[in-house]
Amino acid sequence: MVSNFRKKGRLRRASARPLNVLMLALASVGLSGCEGLLDVRLPGEVLEETVSSSIYAELFTQSAVASFECAFSTFVALSGNVTDELASSGSLEAHIRYDMRNVGPDYPPYATGLCGGLGALYTPMSQARWMADEAIRRLNAATDAEVAKRQSLLATANAYAGYSYLMFGESWCSAAFDSGPELLPPAVLALAEARFTKAIEAAQAAGATDIGNLARVGRARTRLDLKNLPGAAADARLVPQTFNFMVTRTAATPTRENEVFVQGPYTRDTSVEPAFWNLTWKGVPDPRVSLTFTGVLARDGQTRLVNANKYPAAGTSMRLASWAEAQLILAEAEGGQTALNAVNALHARAGLPAFVPATDGDVMQHVIREERRRELFLEGHRLNDMIRHKLPFQTGANPYNNRAYGNTTCFPLPYVETDNNPNIKG
Repeated sequence: MVSNFRKKGRLRRASARPLNVLMLALASVGLSGCEGLLDVRLPGEVLEETVSSSIYAELFTQSAVASFECAFSTFVALSGNVTDELASSGSLEAHIRYDMRNVGPDYPPYATGLCGGLGALYTPMSQARWMADEAIRRLNAATDAEVAKRQSLLATANAYAGYSYLMFGESWCSAAFDSGPELLPPAVLALAEARFTKAIEAAQAAGATDIGNLARVGRARTRLDLKNLPGAAADARLVPQTFNFMVTRTAATPTRENEVFVQGPYTRDTSVEPAFWNLTWKGVPDPRVSLTFTGVLARDGQTRLVNANKYPAAGTSMRLASWAEAQLILAEAEGGQTALNAVNALHARAGLPAFVPATDGDVMQHVIREERRRELFLEGHRLNDMIRHKLPFQTGANPYNNRAYGNTTCFPLPYVETDNNPNIKG
């Protein structure tokens, strides 16, 4: 059936850029959910010549932010299913596919579903990436006289483009953009680093401190992925202790909801995996992985429903970047006393006993195997951590439903891209 679906040409290339794709994304993301500087009122009708004006670069920037926020929320939930963070506990095929690591390049919801749709991932992230790059193009073609707050908008557009590329570089097996060639993760991460660098420069020019720190954490993370340890440490060290940057969520519309909450407490279609149950440190419960054991079964009637207290409502925001993440990057990049100091700073903040190497083992192994998974629980990091540190994925059969695990450990470039991209052969 999938092959017939492909032969009929019903799958469209997700990286296509016609105006109707843009307007669909603008409408479906629900820009009214953006807050503060990102507030925008959509006009009733937008003509193509109007949207093409550089004056509308701000609209594109706001749209890129909203698109990324929707894609990120979905990514956290679906990648959590692929890893040992979340388990499918319902009957929905999309959740089961991700949980059993059986997401192939021919799976339509993954490849072509729009943000907010079950299992949709590739198209939402592609739209977010394209809109951010398009905003950058328009802003670069404009002048400060034509576009108010142009440097601030450039910082924002580049930062969100950077995070979109970062997601592709960390979690996809390969990627392609704008009908370009197939790129392996290091090449995609290099694109992310370039966007983050531009964002930092523009943020400094605009005095946009928050966006500058967002881009700095993003670049530190990218450089860590690329094994540029001195560069990663240099960026991470500059992030202030008060910094937290959130992806906003609201219950007002499905594309703006916190997808982890929706799939978990709301529909009971996912539950926290046993690997994260009852985590303590020296007998003290770790508040960073606070869970509620509901005492009831999830929708499948087999799995214990365990919810993450981190996301108690559809409108709960999700952390994208933080000082805590920067500290973990610094710890991994430098090791030794730096790593020990970072871990114990995070422990002190969480109210946990200190890590003592003499009795607790190697601090770097602790950072890699414990500290990151706890501090960054359900924030979209676990899949990349498992890939780059070669941590084991579940194998054999699921103990609750006896389904066999597949071999998806990174998201494939879907046939919707490879079949329609003239620069990809085979």
